Amino acid sequence: MGSLLPKEGTQPKFTQLYFFDTQNEVRNRTRAFIDKDTAEPVDEQIVQSLIQMLDEYSSVAKAFRMAKDWYNTHNMIDFHLHLHSDRKITRQYNNPTVSEVAAIIINDFGGRLFQQYLVDAYTAVKEQRLKWTRNNQDTLHVDIYHNLCDAATRGDTSATGLGKRIVLPRTFTGSPRYMMHNYQDAMALCRAYGNPDLFITFTSNLKWPEIAEILAYFPGQKAHDRSEVRTRVFKLKLTELLDDLTKKHVFGQFKAVVYVIEFQKRGLPHAHILRWLEENSKCKMPSEIDDIISAKLSSLTDDPAGYKVVTEYMLHGPCGKYVRYAACTTDGKCSKHFPKPFLAETFLDVEGYPHYHRRDNKLSFYLPNQNAITLRDSENRAEHCLTNTCLLYYKGKVSTSQCSQIGLN
Repeated sequence: MGSLLPKEGTQPKFTQLYFFDTQNEVRNRTRAFIDKDTAEPVDEQIVQSLIQMLDEYSSVAKAFRMAKDWYNTHNMIDFHLHLHSDRKITRQYNNPTVSEVAAIIINDFGGRLFQQYLVDAYTAVKEQRLKWTRNNQDTLHVDIYHNLCDAATRGDTSATGLGKRIVLPRTFTGSPRYMMHNYQDAMALCRAYGNPDLFITFTSNLKWPEIAEILAYFPGQKAHDRSEVRTRVFKLKLTELLDDLTKKHVFGQFKAVVYVIEFQKRGLPHAHILRWLEENSKCKMPSEIDDIISAKLSSLTDDPAGYKVVTEYMLHGPCGKYVRYAACTTDGKCSKHFPKPFLAETFLDVEGYPHYHRRDNKLSFYLPNQNAITLRDSENRAEHCLTNTCLLYYKGKVSTSQCSQIGLN
């Protein structure tokens, strides 16, 4: 491309105008256009407008400006600028139409940039799976699905749903057939075994020691910066919980288990688990429900470990009259019906919903000051139902509810 600086005693021209004496760029460009013979004047306002237009819309001009800024920042004397124009005219090697700059960001393998990388990688995999599905419709035997002939037989006159269709099989995660297949499997379990007996919710915990152990290798990063770490640890914990339910027979002998994993708005995964118990393990009496489900706040002096995990993972609130801006607060009341009333014993209402024993033992839990709200209404009335053994072991929210008497619509 030649030197980026003009020879001594000569005026800058071409690419040199972007690097030499840029404070007087308009004057230098004007002199470059003046005819030595006629010396016709050049309107500097027009030149200034043209410079602004090129800087805004020309990718080459933007590249020159970027190189100039980089040069000023690094104060480098030995500086070269190359423009490669011998690329092949193909989709991969065509000439750039926008600024194409690659950079290596040191010590930033995490945070928002890494999360963007995960999203891009996932969408790339998804696109390849969709491409394979589109190009292998014969392999998937899509001719067994309804086609134009079927539509004509039904008398469909709208063309919006007709034409060539790309059928996503049930093996494609998230497709309509995938969702329907799993739904029908779950309904088949209900048809065979009746209503499920236990409904268990298991939520991820960012304070798990396994997550902290991995983050120790990435100084300065927190759990929310490493979505793949918290997701993998949660999956390991969930697998262990399912093994406890199915192989170690926690809560008794079982017939079947089905679960689904969801992600909360803040990005934490949680699992909903339905469990069908054998006849001899079912909870038919309120006293039997109390044996596996507890809704009480442990004493700080008698059971400090139980008190710690319950207050850290299993309390709802603050909300209602204490925090009217909470997501669950409607008209000054909690939409989840917290705090629950104190009950002397567990009972099932006429619709089959359980109401758990919540004793008034005068125990309360106080939060640090949060916008002048110091008391969290978290006596036993604000506590989610739980099983102490699972809660102490997994150190995360493990909420268990009795549901065998609830009718399915």
